[in-house]
Amino acid sequence: MHRFQIYVNRTCLLLFISGSLSTYGQELYPEKFSECYVGSFCLDCGDPKADLTIENLQGVVDRLNPKTLRKAKGVIIIQILVDSLGTPCLLSALNQSNVSIKKLALQEAIQNMEKWGPAKTEGKAENTSVSLEIHMNRGDVKMRRLDFNFANFTNIQSAGKPEIKGSKKSNLSVEWEVLTQSNSALPWDMTRSVTVDWENNDWITTDNGLCKITANRIQVFNAKNSPIEEKFGKSFTSNISLDSNGNIWFANSYQIIKYDQKHWSVFDNLNSPME
Repeated sequence: MHRFQIYVNRTCLLLFISGSLSTYGQELYPEKFSECYVGSFCLDCGDPKADLTIENLQGVVDRLNPKTLRKAKGVIIIQILVDSLGTPCLLSALNQSNVSIKKLALQEAIQNMEKWGPAKTEGKAENTSVSLEIHMNRGDVKMRRLDFNFANFTNIQSAGKPEIKGSKKSNLSVEWEVLTQSNSALPWDMTRSVTVDWENNDWITTDNGLCKITANRIQVFNAKNSPIEEKFGKSFTSNISLDSNGNIWFANSYQIIKYDQKHWSVFDNLNSPME
């Protein structure tokens, strides 16, 4: 049996989503799977929400291809459709690891999960989707559930004290640390996107630089120490992603930047097919 654990990140990252959001029937991630047959569903809705046990998650890990899992490194984010009967089905995925979902047999592992406790609204079971983040490091597997609490979204503000909403501290089962400009080296309170690399470092794009968060240090990359351009006095960064080789990719205004944690590569419409 492979080593497995449920975990919660040590930092609470303020992640804001701009634009309009429909909470129904969306495939969230680029790799789609067509075996799920449900007409409509909501995103992580219900009170209570769809629920499962640690033993159920352990069963997923046990069903993965052991040969592929032993060499797997990186992160896979999956969207699981859970119907009103609690039956799970893999709907979409974002693969940021060095192995394919097919070789890992991840879809089969999800389809053969035990039933979840279905989501309910006003006592009636309904179809919903849930996202899980899977971290793999050569047989060591960690999972966490991603929270889509649309009631906690706030209007984006680029200045002033950030508006923080969430569960009451007395209701939390773990201790959270909320990082802001006032209590840390974060260069801005508005974050755009986040990813986690193979060494379990958090990478955050903000409206004033790219941040790397290790266990006890926040390192900021901006126009002073990287190719990130500065406009209107700020180093805007967004849309971060980790590829299968461990490279960090993110957007900076009209450029795409790759960082292999040693060297920077900048892509724009002059040196790439970007328009």
